[in-house]
Amino acid sequence: MRTLGMLFLASALVSTAAGANTAFEDLSAPSGSIPPENGPIWSAPDAAVLYNNGPLITHIGTCPGTPPNNNESQIRPGGTIFGFGHQVINNNRMADDFTVPAGQVWEIGAITFFAYQTGAGTGAPTMNQVTLQIWQGRPGDAGSVVICGTTTNNVLALSTFSGIYRTVNTTPCPGATTRPIFANICTLPVGCVPCLPAGTYWLDWNTNGTLASGPWCPPVTPTPAGANGRQSLNGTWGDALDGTVVEALPFIIEGAQCGATPVEGSTWGHIKSHYR
Repeated sequence: MRTLGMLFLASALVSTAAGANTAFEDLSAPSGSIPPENGPIWSAPDAAVLYNNGPLITHIGTCPGTPPNNNESQIRPGGTIFGFGHQVINNNRMADDFTVPAGQVWEIGAITFFAYQTGAGTGAPTMNQVTLQIWQGRPGDAGSVVICGTTTNNVLALSTFSGIYRTVNTTPCPGATTRPIFANICTLPVGCVPCLPAGTYWLDWNTNGTLASGPWCPPVTPTPAGANGRQSLNGTWGDALDGTVVEALPFIIEGAQCGATPVEGSTWGHIKSHYR
């Protein structure tokens, strides 16, 4: 997906137990339960937002009993998927694209992805690993190549509750607090060039967690025009589908124009205002 602007977040879920569906969590999945709300305010690194593949929040402050972090990311109307499986243990991965505009050169400082595990609390994070590759060309297509990163090295620097819950698309939000979405802030993989020239690139990532469910990647909500997210199930790439609809995946790229001094971006300030 090739859009700039405000990111509002979401997430997904399925059990990784033997024989369970690890591709996605849908409306048939149980809600479970989580410990009482005790999560921190989400605070992002001090850097400018270069690219935002959102949005994700659909309803602000609508989940009862969880103030102040009670925003919803509801499944889109007609949709059935809470989130896509991208578990390290199952060799499942997600991918989506971004574009460095003509005339710009980006020095990427951090990339934030979003995921959840059903039944997690909002305090200590349950996610402990993210692997990341950057491609020229769409993953799975002939001629596409990985320019840096690996499927084994852990690039996760910080995982923290985003203040958002993935929920059904009804009101009120039953079982809403069972799927808290975490922001997983990652460093650039070793081997990536410090200054990325203009062009279109693809991010390809997966996540590991300590619970049996997921981790799941929520789609961008509502689904944007031109969404082209990808999912790899044990090495086989295809479209990230909810039924017949191709979804996009949320992420934020932070950094600066090459040679500039990073500063906190106004987009981050706007996002963080929702979690106080």
